[in-house]
Amino acid sequence: MMQYIGDGEVKDQEGMKAFLHWIYDTYKQHPDLGMHVVIRKEDNAKIGHSGLVPQRMDHTEEIELGYWIDQRYWKNGYATEAAATLVNVAFQQLHVDKLMALVQPGNAGSISVATKAGMEFEKEIQLDVKKVLVYSMSKRLR
Repeated sequence: MMQYIGDGEVKDQEGMKAFLHWIYDTYKQHPDLGMHVVIRKEDNAKIGHSGLVPQRMDHTEEIELGYWIDQRYWKNGYATEAAATLVNVAFQQLHVDKLMALVQPGNAGSISVATKAGMEFEKEIQLDVKKVLVYSMSKRLR
């Protein structure tokens, strides 16, 4: 799973602390946003995370739909279900105009989730040390 998150490397102790601080800062600055644990209903298993997070791109703050599911639970529709729910939250409750997902090339599963959620490929960009694909949708196109 880590191969498609950030730089693809497992975080060391300092990297993990920085990531947790980013998550907590997101909650403080944007109470309606942030990554949340995905829990499987039938047995309460913690299977991943999903959420809406602020992302700075081209000097503009965007809202990113983010999700990652433990590999043991791939291909069961959990990310697709989470994405569909978050799209509705973004547009109906938070009144976001545009929603995007950053997907690393080669991540066919995440491309599938983004397109099932209604997003279309927009462009490829360089983000930190990797190229990523930007998928997006706007409220007016729904």
